[in-house]
Amino acid sequence: MRTVDIYIISDSSGETGEAMARALMGQFPDLEARFLRYPDLTEPAEVDSVISRILDRSRKSSSLVVISVVLAEIHHSLVEACQAAGLPFIDLYADAITTIMKAFDVHPVMEAGMTRKLTSNYFDRISSMEFAVRYDDGKDPRGFLKADLILLGVSRTSKTPLSMFLATKGYNVANLPLLPEVDLAEEVFQADKRRIVGLTVSEAQLFEARKNRLSTLGIAEDADYIADSRIEKELSYARSVFDQLGCKVIDVTDSAIEVTAARIVNYLQETFGDEAKRQLGQEAMI
Repeated sequence: MRTVDIYIISDSSGETGEAMARALMGQFPDLEARFLRYPDLTEPAEVDSVISRILDRSRKSSSLVVISVVLAEIHHSLVEACQAAGLPFIDLYADAITTIMKAFDVHPVMEAGMTRKLTSNYFDRISSMEFAVRYDDGKDPRGFLKADLILLGVSRTSKTPLSMFLATKGYNVANLPLLPEVDLAEEVFQADKRRIVGLTVSEAQLFEARKNRLSTLGIAEDADYIADSRIEKELSYARSVFDQLGCKVIDVTDSAIEVTAARIVNYLQETFGDEAKRQLGQEAMI
C-alpha cells in the first residue's frame, strides 16, 4: 500500500479541510494517507515558511496540499506558492464560493473560522471527542453506563475510528475490544442492550488489516495475531458475545467509516428517535 502525505493549510482550525480530505481519500483504498494540519495561518508572511516546511519533509510525488482558506490575501499567496514549488493542491473554497455567489447573487463574508463558531453544538462535539478518548478500548468500564453507544468487536474492526467519527456528530461512544481470554466487564451487561452495537468483519479482510498493522509496527508476519486459527477463534467468540447480549450487529466488511457510521446513526435514530443522544450532565464526565 502506498503512503501519501496530505497537508491541510487553513486560516482557521483546519477541521473542515481535514474532514473533506479524509472523505476524498476514502475513495482511494489503495492509498494510506497521513494527514498533517497547518492551522491558523492569518498572515501572508507565514505562507513561505509553511510551504518550506512542507517541502523539507515531503516528496512531491507523494504529497498533496489542501487549501482550506477564505482570507483572500492568504489564499492568493498559497496558490502562487504551491504553483511555484510544483506542489499539487486542492482549493476547497474558491470554486464553491464563486458558484454560490453567481447562483444566488450574494456575497460571502469571507471570514475565517465560520464553521467553528463557539456554539453549543461545537462544545457538544468537543465533549464527545473527550468522552471517546477517555473510554476508548474499555480503559474505564464506567463509560459503558454513560455512553450513547457502545461498540464491541475484535481488534481491527475500526472501533476507535468509528468512535471518534461519531463523536464529531455529538455522540458519546465507548468501545471495547473482544478477547476470548478476557471476561467482559460487568458494566457491559448492565448497559442498555439497544445501545450496544457489535462489529464483525470477514476473516479475509481481518487478516489483511492485521497484516498491514503488523507491517507498520515491524512485527513478524507469523505472529499469532494473524494466524487463521486465532482469527477464527476471535470472530467466533465475538459472535457468541453478540448472541448473548442480543445486540445489534453490523458487518463492516468493505465498508468505509462514513458508511458504517451512517448505518449506526440510522439504527440509533430508528430505535430511540430524538433520544438517540443522551443529555448527559457534567456529572457523567467526572
